[in-house]
Parts: sequence; structure tokens; C-alpha cells
Amino acid sequence: MLRSGSSENSKVLYRLGHHLVAVSEADLEERDDNDPDTPGDPNEALEESRWKAMEKEYKDILQVDCSVIGGRLWVTDGPAATFQFSADDQYFKDKLFPSPKGKYLIAWEEVLAQQTKDSPLAEYETFGDIPAILATTQDPLSGEPLDIHRPRLFDLAGTCEIHTDNSLFANPVSLHSIGWSRDEKEYRFIFNQRGQQCVRIIGIRCDGTVRELLEEQSHTFIDKSKMFYLSLPNSDQILWASERSGYNHLYMVDLEQGMIQHPITSGPWKFQKH
Repeated sequence: MLRSGSSENSKVLYRLGHHLVAVSEADLEERDDNDPDTPGDPNEALEESRWKAMEKEYKDILQVDCSVIGGRLWVTDGPAATFQFSADDQYFKDKLFPSPKGKYLIAWEEVLAQQTKDSPLAEYETFGDIPAILATTQDPLSGEPLDIHRPRLFDLAGTCEIHTDNSLFANPVSLHSIGWSRDEKEYRFIFNQRGQQCVRIIGIRCDGTVRELLEEQSHTFIDKSKMFYLSLPNSDQILWASERSGYNHLYMVDLEQGMIQHPITSGPWKFQKH
């Protein structure tokens, strides 16, 4: 608990889950110590009034629980309202990203590739009378389909999916979640295209609009071992490593504007993470 402001207009800051809530002290009921109908500890009564003020402040937060059961996406809104969001789609139980106020949800769908046949890997000789062994693998070979991870957007208040176009993040080899924007209107993630020649930061807005916030391209390949990013707390900025200058350097990126603000490091040397 923290206090801020002048004594005439001071506010009390409380932590409610992942949120900091500022409550005006004028909204807090003062306990009348001379009232015999007020039982218990005076601090307990004051604390209860503070929680009521916070509930009024944050009444628009949806109390929903999202879960993946058997690969299907389920949402529970109260004890008597449980419904299934997905029919045949498969989702990751550890890849659910609700917006901070619980109005929207990003869930990563897993689109499984067709099972590949056993492919010959190597033939090697053994000692003695044991015949040579042909090793096989079921790992996908170059050009074969891969399992695809695809973020999908859901409106939890309207209990429906919001259509999104995945043309900017089709055929990924990997995805990395950044999280929701500060105003909770956009979810952001990093898309690494199969072939390692294109990396994008993608934003999905709550109306289903998909936009490219930043793109890295290479005629050869992008070395994923040099990839580095760090989201700055309580901002729409991110530290981003890029070889666009010929050397691997750090840049400050404004995700709201979708542009590089300025380089942080520069020169004929390379930034390395440890």
C-alpha cells in the first residue's frame, strides 16, 4: 500500500492481482469508533471499505478462467457458465494470454502436420556377425510440412472468436510471445519464418486487424543465436538486436508506432548476449 498526492486529495495505491489500483481516500468509508453497531477491529472495517472501493473501481474486469482440456479451449465465467470455445482445434495449455482486464484472449492453436514416414538416416556397420543396421527418423525433412503454431483472438465478453488474417505470420518455424500493449488494445509476438530469412514483430489488435511492427530480412539467413529482445515494463518499447547495419547492435523500438526510435549501440563491433 502506498499513498500519493496532497493531504486534501490523496490516493491510496493497492495491488489487485497484477494491477495497481489508485483509490481516493474520499471514497473510503471512515469507521465511527463510537458506533456500537460496528463490530470487530477498526482496521478490519476500514480494510473492508477499501476493498469495496477497489471493486467499484475495477468492476469492468471480467472474472473468467480459461483452460485447455484435451486440447480444446474452455472458458468458465462463474459456477454455472462453462462453455467450449473450440470444436476440433488443438490448443496449448501454457500458451493462453488474456488481456489484463480479461476482455480478450489470445490462444495459440497447434496445427499438426501429417505424420511423416520413416526416412532413411544412415547405414552403419557393426562388429562381429551382427548385420549392418539402417537407421531411420520420423523428423520432417527439408520441405516437408511442420507443426504450425497459430495465435487466435477471442472476445471473452461476446464469447466468440474474432477473425484474424495470418498471411503475415504464415509458415513459422517458431513464435515468441511479447504480450499485450499498455493500453490493452494489441497483442504482440515475434514470428520467425521457416527458412530463417525473415523475422517480424506482429501486432494483433482487438478488432482483428493484424499489422507488421518491425521486419528483419536476409538473403542468406538470420542467425537465431544472435536474436535478443527485452520488453521494457510499463511501456510500448522493446530493446531489439539486429544486424541491419552489418554488425549486431541494440536498437530501441517503439511498438506503438512500429518503428525504430534510435540505435543504442553502434560501431565496427557486435553486441553479444551472455
